[in-house]
Amino acid sequence: MTDFEALKRQAKEREEGVRKVFVNYDHDKSDSIDMMELTCLLDDLGLYEKIKTDKTTFVAEMFAEFDKNGDGVLSFEEFKGVYNRAKDNAAGRKPAPMTRAKTQSGLDSTMETERKRVAAESAKKKAAEAEEMLKANREMKANLAAKGGKDSKELDQTMKQKRAALAAEKKAKKEAEARRIKEENARMKAKIKNTKAATDNDLLDDVAADGTSVADARKKKAADGDAARDAERRRSMQSAKDLKEMKKNAVGRDDKDLLDDVAADGTSIAEMRRQKAAEGDAARKAEEARYKQSAKDLDTMKKNAVGKDDKDINDDIVGGVNIGEARKQKAREGEEARQAEEDRYKQSAKDLAAMKKNTAARTDHDLLDDPV
Repeated sequence: MTDFEALKRQAKEREEGVRKVFVNYDHDKSDSIDMMELTCLLDDLGLYEKIKTDKTTFVAEMFAEFDKNGDGVLSFEEFKGVYNRAKDNAAGRKPAPMTRAKTQSGLDSTMETERKRVAAESAKKKAAEAEEMLKANREMKANLAAKGGKDSKELDQTMKQKRAALAAEKKAKKEAEARRIKEENARMKAKIKNTKAATDNDLLDDVAADGTSVADARKKKAADGDAARDAERRRSMQSAKDLKEMKKNAVGRDDKDLLDDVAADGTSIAEMRRQKAAEGDAARKAEEARYKQSAKDLDTMKKNAVGKDDKDINDDIVGGVNIGEARKQKAREGEEARQAEEDRYKQSAKDLAAMKKNTAARTDHDLLDDPV
């Protein structure tokens, strides 16, 4: 037999021995033990007293670490991990780091950490209780041995009775939890049975989070939709009516009908044109009157002048005024009047050109930009 085969055989024999002790504590044949049983089991295997670190903390940490499915008990496979750790601790060996499988709980890292913390606290509490029970068991063994010198078989029987009581208590708890789950399932099935399959036809009696029934919500939505459609229809009808009225009252317009346009200051183009025309007529009439008066004055001077021709009229004096100076003054005034009139005409033409440039040629097709 090779050394490897010998090691394998020893490991198998050791595992079989551990399983026999494990089975002694598995009274309900569920292939699992709880925290109380774990402490006693390690003690029976001779490992509990050899643990070099704090015993209660060690048992709590190992239970929380190896109870991988979180069901509150250890299967034999899970217990083997605790057993090996206890052997390493007792021998002063540092355990190899565990390679953990990814969690199947679906919890995020924060929730998983919190779950582990709660589990560790619960395990520590149970480990402390198990420590107390272990001490009580040891005292009981010592008392029995001191009083009657009872043999180990009687002591084993007493321990078995104690263990059986613990197993019965655990079994009762499991049965109570099973009944609770069964009753919860029954209530859920009854609720599902009494709940009608919902389709679009029977959603009307459902109630939303704010207390509004689906029927009321649908009615309100329908009413809001009808109101919006009516408002849009009325707006469209009014727009059509306004457009029709504008077309009816509007004459087909091009650049020639700018007279009804309104400038930025509120004055109509027609009014501006009339004002400019009136100003021009007044200036022309004033100029014409000035020319007529000049001709009349000249005729008077000619009539009153003796032996004078046009060449020497300038030196005549009429009413104390030199004719030459008077003519020059009249000429200057006439020139200034003509220049002012010319400037007014130019400004008027400039204003009209600007208005035409800023006003797009309009016909009946662009009535939409007219004010109503």
